[in-house]
Amino acid sequence: MTVLLVRSELWPGQSKLRSVPVEHVAKLFWAHQHESDLTIWSENSRVGHLHLHPKIRKEDGARILEFSGNLQWRLPGSQHQRVSWGGTATFDDKLSLTSLQIGVPVGQSPLMKAQITVTPSKNLARYQLLNDEIELEQEDYALDESGLKKVLKQLDLDPALYESVRGSATVPVVSARQSSLTIRQGRIDTFLVSVKQGGQTLLGAHVNQLGEVARVNTMVGYNMAPEQP
Repeated sequence: MTVLLVRSELWPGQSKLRSVPVEHVAKLFWAHQHESDLTIWSENSRVGHLHLHPKIRKEDGARILEFSGNLQWRLPGSQHQRVSWGGTATFDDKLSLTSLQIGVPVGQSPLMKAQITVTPSKNLARYQLLNDEIELEQEDYALDESGLKKVLKQLDLDPALYESVRGSATVPVVSARQSSLTIRQGRIDTFLVSVKQGGQTLLGAHVNQLGEVARVNTMVGYNMAPEQP
């Protein structure tokens, strides 16, 4: 990693030559429609699993990303907790997000779940509490300042918190470049997709030539990689 940073500083033009459009990597992701099964690690311990499956819907060519997973975590002074999730993200042929749906089990009953559906074209996020797909609760939120303030109020948080966050927040920047990764079987060529905010790298994901996710590193200490034989 240090060598790569030195190269970027001494030969910035070379780094630019290795840059590729993020759309190129996304198209590769859906071109092969290969599944990615990733083990989530934290401090050399397995703490969860993430499954990704890109598909193309035959009816309209929409890009679908099915995802599911689970994670074990623990807050200081509490017992280990396990959360699981599953959902789909839908993109149009220009790779713009058209809908996002995610469901999370609630309580002990396998039939009870909280579901959030985001529809950018309607500027809407909908929360539902479902029991065996029967709706028990529903709440709508606008995808703007009013919606966030509504969430903060319902969580008994000061709405002024939004102003302080907005004043210090910057829009994340997503970029991609040619890279490589050493795995047990040897060295492979990859595309490294990075998400940065305020100069910090929030996430870095290596995608191989078949559109499979080969490794993910995050700034919060969770890293992901396929199990290697």
